[in-house]
Amino acid sequence: MSSSTPTHSRQKIREALLKRLMDKTIAGDQVFSSYSLPTWAEQLPVVLIYAQSEQIEERSQAPRELRRNLFLSVECIADGDDNADMESRLDILSEQVEQLISSDDSLDCTVDDIILTSVEFQYEDGGETQTPIGSVRMAFNAKYRDFMPKNMVSCDEFKTGHIDWDLAQKGEIDGVIDAEDEISLNKD
Repeated sequence: MSSSTPTHSRQKIREALLKRLMDKTIAGDQVFSSYSLPTWAEQLPVVLIYAQSEQIEERSQAPRELRRNLFLSVECIADGDDNADMESRLDILSEQVEQLISSDDSLDCTVDDIILTSVEFQYEDGGETQTPIGSVRMAFNAKYRDFMPKNMVSCDEFKTGHIDWDLAQKGEIDGVIDAEDEISLNKD
């Protein structure tokens, strides 16, 4: 991506979440903006941050303001020596994540509000030979606004307008200009 390409608000929000969680939980630096476990992840626990969907509502037309609800997942994945140990690590990690996100509900001014909306659990029993692994997927609604278009189209500034008035009777057009006006919007 070139440096002149604007960054979408969703990316800024994911980056703010990443910054907020990095090295502040039992996952340490194992926090990724990804929907799948990266191959370079060194160990569990890890935290994954990814977008699920976005709902958009028009708030105003001039300028066009869009109210956005970005539904994000923050997924905590942990293992343990047994099921109880794994569940305990998941509870600790998910509590840390929830507390860190709720401590700044503007995510460094990238959103108007962010709130936890649901939590899902998934477990894989390690059986006799493997370590049990579980995940807690927390769904957050990040509310923010965007204005369209972001980069204004270059056009000539409206400075003056000329108006011709034909004051003919209703339904008639006589083609005679009865009055003229010049409207100036100069700021001088």
